[in-house]
Amino acid sequence: MKTLYILLVFMLVVAPTRASLYGYPENKKPKISLSDAIVITQAMLKTKGHDQKYHIVRAGLLGDEKQTGDGAWTLYLFDADGNQVWAHIQLRQPSCSLNYYPNDYSKNGGGREVYFERDGLKVAGPVKEQKSP
Repeated sequence: MKTLYILLVFMLVVAPTRASLYGYPENKKPKISLSDAIVITQAMLKTKGHDQKYHIVRAGLLGDEKQTGDGAWTLYLFDADGNQVWAHIQLRQPSCSLNYYPNDYSKNGGGREVYFERDGLKVAGPVKEQKSP
């Protein structure tokens, strides 16, 4: 019985989270390819002078609720000191961003988000920079 309660609690905690993230439909070609997302990410990093500092370790593609082919790429980058940058590239919108997370973020905070606009593979900006609380 105890196991049943644990499973029930686990399902209640996971259910709202699962509903907010949608896998990209495998039968639709993304408007932006992974290689284009990498080019856009490198262009954003270059504007901040970080194009040689960070390396990509993984990427993810999320879709929308109705599976229309909309969504976004997220590329996860790290540097040698464990600092992270997450690059977000919208598939159908001209917005993209870099989210910086220092390696001591859990203790000291200090993350920031830098917003850009893009036209195809051309990146303009940053258009706005916001410090995380």
